[in-house]
Amino acid sequence: MFAALNTVEPPIVELSMAHVLERKEPWYEARLPMLQERVRTRLRQLSERLGTAEWLDGGFSAGDLMMIGVLLRLGGHGLLEEFPNVAAYVARGEARPPTGVLSRPSARSSRPAPRASPPAPVAAAVRRCRPA
Repeated sequence: MFAALNTVEPPIVELSMAHVLERKEPWYEARLPMLQERVRTRLRQLSERLGTAEWLDGGFSAGDLMMIGVLLRLGGHGLLEEFPNVAAYVARGEARPPTGVLSRPSARSSRPAPRASPPAPVAAAVRRCRPA
């Protein structure tokens, strides 16, 4: 979880924010390769750590949930596709069925609680920040 939030996320957020806030500035095009390379560095490290494993720490965990949520911010930048094992990792995470409290029937009702994939709120927020 800490790697997702403290190592991988900062350069991804910086890239996303530059696109949102600076893309019309004269320095944006000159700065973009540096920002992309910072993200590539972290994706390369993550790719090496993941290797051929399905999940980062054996079975699916909260760490995977956090990491996939962070990586979803890269949609539309084309960087994730440069690392096929990481792209496949994100796809596996997105394909997981909902689990936990959201998938259990409510204690007060015989109807199931609303089903939502854990990364769905993150994915919706990320779509608003993607490049056009």
